[in-house]
Amino acid sequence: MLKKTDEQQDLFVVSKNGYIIRFSGDSFSTTGRNTLGSRAINLAKNDKVIYFNTFAADHYLVSISEDGRANKIKLSNFRAQKRNGKGIRIFSNTKYKLAGAVKAAQTDKILIAAKNGEINEINVKDIPETSPGGNMYQVTQDLEFEKIMAVEKIIEIK
Repeated sequence: MLKKTDEQQDLFVVSKNGYIIRFSGDSFSTTGRNTLGSRAINLAKNDKVIYFNTFAADHYLVSISEDGRANKIKLSNFRAQKRNGKGIRIFSNTKYKLAGAVKAAQTDKILIAAKNGEINEINVKDIPETSPGGNMYQVTQDLEFEKIMAVEKIIEIK
């Protein structure tokens, strides 16, 4: 995913193990073509980045685990840190792995795709709101799936 931003905007990065880091866009410096870039988040060995976007205080971070648990947290609840930090836990249970995360408004819809090919839509307003480090709640109890593999926000074209 490629996202255009400017140095005035804050950015955030989410990891599969459930960490988020928010940092200032001006913390990056221009690099030459022979450099390796800049590190946004300090990941554990078994972790990886699954999502990044620009910060918007009036939006939520919607996180959905591989087993169908979800939460939404107002992005303004995540304080800005310096780049290359470990980040803040999104949820309390360290056994959950995120299938995906998205920046969304209360009126948005989320599309989830399961390993067995099943695709379903979830309204953001129906996902429980928590605080950072809070619980995740089962939102797929009526669905039959093996494992959620992908999470995307539905973009409505008007």
